[in-house]
Amino acid sequence: GPEAEALAAQRVNRAGRALSETWHAWHDEIPAIQSVMSAPIEVNEGELRGTLNFVHPAPNRFGPHEITLLEIIAVQAATALANALHLKEIQTDLHETHVMLDISRSMAGATTIRQVYDAIRQSALAVGADSCTVYLCDELDSNNLPTYAQIAFLGSSKNAKRVKTINHRFPLSKYELLDELVYTQETLVIENVNADERLSIKEQEFFHQFDAHSIVINPLVSRGHVAGLLSIEYHTEHHFSQRELALFRTLSNQTTTALEHARRMQRTEEALAETQTLYRAGRVLAGADDLQEILQEALI
Repeated sequence: GPEAEALAAQRVNRAGRALSETWHAWHDEIPAIQSVMSAPIEVNEGELRGTLNFVHPAPNRFGPHEITLLEIIAVQAATALANALHLKEIQTDLHETHVMLDISRSMAGATTIRQVYDAIRQSALAVGADSCTVYLCDELDSNNLPTYAQIAFLGSSKNAKRVKTINHRFPLSKYELLDELVYTQETLVIENVNADERLSIKEQEFFHQFDAHSIVINPLVSRGHVAGLLSIEYHTEHHFSQRELALFRTLSNQTTTALEHARRMQRTEEALAETQTLYRAGRVLAGADDLQEILQEALI
């Protein structure tokens, strides 16, 4: 039918374009080629993944027998490639599952903020990133949106070089893309800091101090509000897949939960310590005999 013919024409055109590009490459290196025959390598019901090409320096070298042979080999190559791609996808899924389990275990076992930061660093490096940065936001405006951010943690293999920026605090309005994140609560993807037209010169300089070339930044959203930002950085150009972006969003969600849990633990410990101090002070003061002793024990 017409639809099948149109699909076949598209496949021929794609194969033709691929062959044309290959031919130009060949012709520059091997100008003596006179005969060429090409067959598409298709997987997943018509997805063109390449072409299988036979060449010969003599003209009119290929006949029906060679064409049939090429088609058979192309089908076998396509089957082998489909199997290899399927296996690779399974291996990728398995690796991501292990990474997610490791992230969950690390976050679940973190009871202090330092342990949460260490878990973030280990998780970022496990997925292939070179470094990560945690920004904590504060000073809410009338719309309950943060106006300032502070670099709370830097994790990489070059901590000694980067530690000087720890605790650096800045107004979010200074960097428009970061400021926009607290409104949109969306993922910010920058694959090339030097070439991204959304970045101002000031923003490029800001990211350069982390040696960042490609970056993914996710807001840490707690109860509908942005409490911070998690930045995952690569020091060379990196093209992010949808799988990676989903993995980074999961890491951000778990980071938010782990930080909240660690802060609750910290507040509970502080309240318990205060209660114990007051209890001990009460016992000591109750046993004092005169005003001088009461004042002295109170100071202690």
